[in-house]
Amino acid sequence: LIEMEASKQGIEVTDEEIDGQLQEIIDSIGGQEAYESALIQSNIDEEDLKQQIKLDQLAVSILKPTIEYTEDDVKAFFEQYSSVLYPNETATLEEGEKLDYEKYKDEVEDIYVRQQVENSRSSWLEGLRNEYKIQNNTTTKPKYGVLSATINIVKNIFNDANTNEIEEGK
Repeated sequence: LIEMEASKQGIEVTDEEIDGQLQEIIDSIGGQEAYESALIQSNIDEEDLKQQIKLDQLAVSILKPTIEYTEDDVKAFFEQYSSVLYPNETATLEEGEKLDYEKYKDEVEDIYVRQQVENSRSSWLEGLRNEYKIQNNTTTKPKYGVLSATINIVKNIFNDANTNEIEEGK
């Protein structure tokens, strides 16, 4: 669904963008060896991870314009989560000292928007499932609409027959 919507909107993600984000992941978890170990532990291969990165990037590109926020929202997010986002930098601060928001502003805004996209992603996907009439038959009883389809066929047959009779009567 995400790829269909992205295609409809002319949104693409390049291999370079995917590889760049993959490298960020590798760097953030401690290098190539830690990355390969994490893949094994997660029972996922690199192609699956690249596909997930692509879908995430597409979702962000599609949903980002719909996210409404202010700089105050981003700043409040930074103040609340700066120690989680920047643990090494926070650890070097004196007691009572805070990280400089302006220094991290752009990066924090990107993280904030991604978080907001993730929060709205499931309801957006549910809307797409409804729009495209996709259902999960593993958790819900299928809705094939056999009766309504049969009724429509019968109506069409009678409408065609009535139309033919009217045309012949003229």
